Amino acid sequence: MELYGFSALPWEMRSSHRVSQLLGIAGAEPDERAWLRQRMDAYLRSHPTIAGWKGHRPRIRDTPHFAQYLTETKRSRYDDAIDALGAGTASASELELVRALGMEIAESSLVV
Repeated sequence: MELYGFSALPWEMRSSHRVSQLLGIAGAEPDERAWLRQRMDAYLRSHPTIAGWKGHRPRIRDTPHFAQYLTETKRSRYDDAIDALGAGTASASELELVRALGMEIAESSLVV
């Protein structure tokens, strides 16, 4: 199986082919996507930029607000606080939730 030249790549997405490569992935059958995902995951695990980022990122449990935001049951508190802040009606506790979550994200190398 070859999707738009993926087999020829040294696993770098070449800029001249990115759109066709991504369209190929999007149109692939589920078993082909699984194969591509495995190749991409293997590439990302071995890439020095990713390895460096993983070595410096905080553990989720060390970011209490971000860890709570990731849980389905707690996320709505943060979403509601963000909405209230945007509407100009945030309480002091809502403002603190938004500030604390924002600080954790800003002070880390989390990719959101």
